[in-house]
Amino acid sequence: MNFKARKAFTLIEIMAASAIMSGIVVLVLILTSNVLTTWTRSSGQLQSLFDGGVVGSIIQEDLESVFIRRDGTVWFSVNYPPTPVGMLSGRSNFEITPMRPPELMFFSRTSYRPLFTFNNNTKITLPGNLCAIKYQIAVKNPFLESTGNYSEDEGQSNAFYGIYRAVIDSQSTMTEVIPAVAEDSMHNNLALSDFWDRGKSSILAEDGSFKQGVSVNKWALSPENLLTMNLIDFRLTFAVTYPNPDAGEFAGGENVPKYKTAYIPAGVSFTVGDTITVSQDGLAEIYEYTDRGKSHGTVDPDALSRGYISSVDVSMVFISEQGAREMKALMKSGNMTEEKFKNIATTYGSKAISKKIQLVSEPQD
Repeated sequence: MNFKARKAFTLIEIMAASAIMSGIVVLVLILTSNVLTTWTRSSGQLQSLFDGGVVGSIIQEDLESVFIRRDGTVWFSVNYPPTPVGMLSGRSNFEITPMRPPELMFFSRTSYRPLFTFNNNTKITLPGNLCAIKYQIAVKNPFLESTGNYSEDEGQSNAFYGIYRAVIDSQSTMTEVIPAVAEDSMHNNLALSDFWDRGKSSILAEDGSFKQGVSVNKWALSPENLLTMNLIDFRLTFAVTYPNPDAGEFAGGENVPKYKTAYIPAGVSFTVGDTITVSQDGLAEIYEYTDRGKSHGTVDPDALSRGYISSVDVSMVFISEQGAREMKALMKSGNMTEEKFKNIATTYGSKAISKKIQLVSEPQD
């Protein structure tokens, strides 16, 4: 009997085919991974831009409606507490350490405020429109109440960076907040900061009822006041327009301008009441622009104190969800360092989102 030889793949052919197939699979996986990485980074940046746009619009609305009078009361305050917020501990724009975020406190006729209360299921419009507002960044669990101690908040499970905006309703602002701040302002130019640190007020609850005697320090960081998460850098630079001491003189063939403009950079605490009072250690960081460029420490504090805030530059940096997960893992394990923080912020952080906000006018007398 004659048998025909049956053809088959040799071992070498099978190995070659397997190698080629493995190479194709690896190449596809690499391409897919690159596409997913690019998509994740792009979507993270888009989300950051969206969040920055929303937060920036709210801040703009609040500051454009700011209310300041020259009546002895402290109406506006920017404070940089000594306690770091997570890894944010830098004290000056000159440092490479991540900057401490400000606590921004003021009064505003904002449209983003509580509008109604309820009495026997009847909706009642709150009188007035002036509200006490505070912005701050904190590291805490966004779903838990604050303990009132920042270091304890940072120890909460799943704690991370978020920006909080607390707004006290117009009725409580007029009947409780302003009288308390005004009384304290007579001997304390940090009266507004002290109120938000240790004061109490009635707070309009989500169901429309008033809660009496609430500690505003804890309430300011409650979940209901969270604007958004993943904000890791928040800087404010204020422009102050003030009377030029040399106004009226004639120099270089031109009249000397009536006003000058100085800039209070991030990291410098100050208050606004009858005058602008800058912290002593921050005076050297105030600068102005001259014919020779930026000049530091040349502004006369007495002349500056008679000025008014004319604008503010707001700068924000958000981190993507992927970067946030890496940061949270390092924070949870206790392995977070300043260098690791900066590396993750550089890799996953959005470009700085900046907004220049013009304040409406000079304080009212």
